[in-house]
Amino acid sequence: RHAARRAAWPIAVPTNGEGFQAFTRRVERFISRLDAFSDCQNLLIVSHQGVLSLLIARLLAMPAASLWHFRVEQGCWSAIDLCEGFATLKVLNSRAVWRPE
Repeated sequence: RHAARRAAWPIAVPTNGEGFQAFTRRVERFISRLDAFSDCQNLLIVSHQGVLSLLIARLLAMPAASLWHFRVEQGCWSAIDLCEGFATLKVLNSRAVWRPE
């Protein structure tokens, strides 16, 4: 039974919860709005691991299920460079003091 649950995670919806497909749509709506901040040199996004992992995966043009490849640690910051729709992951899980380039 546990194996069936693991296999169904992309389509399962927890009771009173948000399924992965709805979660992905929510994060992708946010990504589609990032162009509104194109005049900003730096943009701080604060969220939890699931959202940040999915955000990284989708910005890097990876499938949504690739979020599991990015473990976002608590108390850390990461940096993604966005240039004309192309994303580069520059830093993941740094605890150093952030300094603008």
